[in-house]
Formats: sequence, structure tokens, C-alpha cells
Amino acid sequence: MKIKDIKKRNISKILNALRKSNSISKKDLSEIINLAPSTLTEICSDLLEQGIIKELGEVNSDKPGRKKVLLSINYDYKKIIGIDIKNNFFSLTLTNLKGDVEAQKYFDKDTSEAYIFLDELIKEIKSFINENNLNKKELLGIGISIVGAVDFNTGSTMSFIGFWNESVPLKKIMEEKLEIPIYVNNNVKNLAIYQMFLEEELSDFFFLKYGTGVGGSLVVQSELFKKESSLSGEIGHSIINNDENICPICKRKGCFENNYSERAILEKMEKIYSKESTPIIFSLTSGDRENISFDIILKAGESGEIAVLKTLQEAADYLAILILNMFTLFYPKKIVLCGNIFKNDVFINYLFGYIHNKQIFDFKKIISVSSISEKEERCAPIFSVLKEKFYLL
Repeated sequence: MKIKDIKKRNISKILNALRKSNSISKKDLSEIINLAPSTLTEICSDLLEQGIIKELGEVNSDKPGRKKVLLSINYDYKKIIGIDIKNNFFSLTLTNLKGDVEAQKYFDKDTSEAYIFLDELIKEIKSFINENNLNKKELLGIGISIVGAVDFNTGSTMSFIGFWNESVPLKKIMEEKLEIPIYVNNNVKNLAIYQMFLEEELSDFFFLKYGTGVGGSLVVQSELFKKESSLSGEIGHSIINNDENICPICKRKGCFENNYSERAILEKMEKIYSKESTPIIFSLTSGDRENISFDIILKAGESGEIAVLKTLQEAADYLAILILNMFTLFYPKKIVLCGNIFKNDVFINYLFGYIHNKQIFDFKKIISVSSISEKEERCAPIFSVLKEKFYLL
């Protein structure tokens, strides 16, 4: 291994130990990461000089000798911008190196035409930087979350299961226009990275995101499984029935997402919407089909709407099958579920009911629901930049 690579690995050890401990002395740090005191002192001196870490002061001790000086990461050393791109919506989020939100903007914009949208996005990013009195040198990088398949190495969206159904060199275009490092990743993969920062003990798990789309990401030894594979984790496009409708994304028939994602369930309820067929939804929407939302559908299910309960049970049963099969293939230590639907007692009871009917092992021991809210999802690309650029993981 080259000396440069060894130093990079040691810096990563130091920064990650500081992140996990908040503050620690060099002596204790040396023991935790098993690094020679002389090597540690040399690297820390460089990091202190650059302003990446800082000294917090001496620790009072009854023991004789030199007092310990606590070290901590300087979370204001750089800023990060996170961009979350969805259908007809995108957001810009500014944080420090801890992920603390300092500014955030939301835009209801047409995102369907890739190059027209990118021109608009770049303009808004430049404006966002100016509004927050930043210069490019203050930014560690810009992270981007986008639905669909992404080529990790080139930062390009893919034509198959891609957001725009065409290959768009997102990273290349934006770095040329902005002259700032750009990190592009699938939204669910970024969420899995975010989850690792929230739960330090997570290292081997499967992260499943349920929303307007359905996706997953497998993490093995704190690394995204097949990180370079743009199509890994697309669990939502698994075939689950003989439905003849072609999914507009994967271009196949009978996939889970096209039948039971939030969008698909919403469409099912809109088709049968009436005072007779969906009386509770009809009442909650004041008789106006335009007022139907997924939250209202879940609320109607909790109130006993028969059509909703039937659909939710079907969705839960098929999702349970996908989870059980995924578990058999990879045996992750944990399964983390993310999405508002998993906070719905009706759906979660259906899900576990099916699982326990098929599996003797108590899945509740390994399944948890992520604390990441829909609003907090917009911060996910921040943590991808932190992982790749700052902590050098």
C-alpha cells in the first residue's frame, strides 16, 4: 500500500473516531484506533492547521503529568449543499459537516425535461449560494438524490429505470457549470447512508423505501452492496403478479411498484371513487376527487374503508413476500423500513401477519422503522458527500 493511501486511511480512522466520540484526547484516540502516538500527532497537527479539527481545551485530572487536550471535528470547516430531485419538485439544503440544516428552499418545478430542468437547477443553485453569502471554496461538495438508476462512477442517470428514461450526464454538466465537486446517487442509496450516520451500530442491513416509488439498498460491512451497479436494490420492480399493465419505468408487466406503490394505490382509489364504493374517502374529501391523497387513503383504512383495507392487505402481502425472499438471498442482520406507510398500524399489522404466517423466526427482532421523516429525506444527499469526501469511508 502506498504511503499516501496509508495516510488517507489513518485520517479516515481519526475523523470517524472523533465523529463517534464527539470529543477525545489524542492519547485516548491513539488507543482506540491503534495508531502510534507520533503518527497521530503528526496527522492531527496537519488537520488542526487546516482547520478540519479543533482543540476544545484541557481536561481536569487528578493524575500527575501533562493534561489531556480534547480534540473535536470543526463542523463549520466546510458547508455542503444537498439536492433532492423528484417529479415536479426539487429542494436545496445547506448544512454544516454535522448535517445541521442552515438553509433550505423548495421548488415546485417541472422536472420532466432533463436539460431544461438542469439549466433552471443550476441557476437556482448559484442564487442559493449567493443568498447564503458563500463562495465555492467554502463548499465541500454538492450531493444529489434522484429517483431511478444512477451510474455511480460517472454520476449519470440511466436510460433503463431512470428518472428521465435517458442517460443524462448530471455530474459532468453540473461540475462544468458550477466548478464544485458533485456526487450523484439514487435516492434510496443515499437514504441508506443517512441511516448509517443516524445509527452507528448499523453495518449490515437492508434499507427499504416505500413511497411514490419503491426501492431498496443492501449495506454490507458499512458499504453499499454493488455500489457501482446502477440497478442494484430495485426491489420495487420485482414481478409479483400477472397484471397486464406495463410499468412506465421498468417496462415490464406485474412489478410491485406499478401495482402497489403510493402512486398505484392512489390511482386504484381514484378509479373506484364514489359515495357508494368509497364512502369514507368520499366524506373525507368532501365529495371532491381532487382532494384524494395517500394520507387520506390511510386515514380511511384506519376508519374501516373496506376497499382500502383490501388493497392495503394485498400490498402488505406482496411486500412481505419480497422482504422474505430478499432475506433468504442476503441474510442481512437488520431490515430498516422507511416511509409513512410503515407508521400506519393497519398496514404494519398486515405485513407482520403475513410474515409470521410464512416464517417461524420472529422477524420483529430484525425489522425496524426508520426515524427519517419525509422532510428529512431531503438531507440524505448531504451524507453521501460526507461519506465519500470527508470521512473517506
